[in-house]
Amino acid sequence: MGNVTEDITVNKNITIDGQSKYTISGYTILEKGKLENVTLKAREDKVRILLIGSEKKNTILMKYVTIVYSVDKRKYETSMLPGNE
Repeated sequence: MGNVTEDITVNKNITIDGQSKYTISGYTILEKGKLENVTLKAREDKVRILLIGSEKKNTILMKYVTIVYSVDKRKYETSMLPGNE
């Protein structure tokens, strides 16, 4: 894995392990699976950082995930959909 700058959707039962050194700076949609040891970083040209969930019942795990955004600009969004464990 390397740094990811595009938007990503995780909708399979997989693990994305950033090994505590990689960053995802696109909009991350986590519908199913696992994120661990990764930093999610807000981009200046995007409002959304993270969406967790889907309309189906899924298992989602986030372990050692850091979300970084500007404290000066309060325009960023993270959200969660119901139906997950």
